[in-house]
Parts: sequence; structure tokens; C-alpha cells
Amino acid sequence: MTKITLDISDARYAALRKTQELMLLNGGTATTPEEYLLLVVNGACDSYATQYADNTPEGLAAQVAIHKDAAARAEAKAAAEEDRRVAAEAKVANSVADGGESVPLYQQLEKL
Repeated sequence: MTKITLDISDARYAALRKTQELMLLNGGTATTPEEYLLLVVNGACDSYATQYADNTPEGLAAQVAIHKDAAARAEAKAAAEEDRRVAAEAKVANSVADGGESVPLYQQLEKL
């Protein structure tokens, strides 16, 4: 078995201890912060082994690229929707300023 030594700040160790205590109250089994940390590391490694066992670094890089592309498309769509909203509000405001109906903005936007 490989032994790993970690150096963490007092504040982080205190947070680790508090988390372990809270998890113990919630039905966890770790009785020390070190046991809790080992459970967390084991869980992460087990999850990785189950989820990504067949993946290569190239395959993971491709998955990251797909997610980044999807995020960029979603951001562009949100920006376009925001631009349409701002334009619609400006159109309504201009209509009112030009003597258009004086109805609540949300009702005017519903008509667009």
C-alpha cells in the first residue's frame, strides 16, 4: 500500500474536522478527520474507476471540448435572448414616448 502525506493549514484541518463531525451525526462512519478524508479519497477514486475506466486522456479531452462548446453555445443563446429583450423594452419605451398607449410594460411586452 502506498502512503501519502498531506500538509494542510490549520483552518483547512478545522474544516475537515467539522465536516467529519457533521457527517458522523448524519450517519457517517468516520470517527476522525483522517478517516473521513480517506473515505472521500476512496470514493473519488472508486467513482473515477467506475465512470472513466475505459477513457483515455484524449477521450477525456474530447469530452471537455464538447462540454465547453455546449457552454459557449448556451452563453451565446442567452446573450441573444437578452439582446432581444432589451430591444423589445426599448421599442415599447419608444412607443410610449411617442404617444403610444400608457399600459404597463409587461403587458406591452406580451404583445410583441
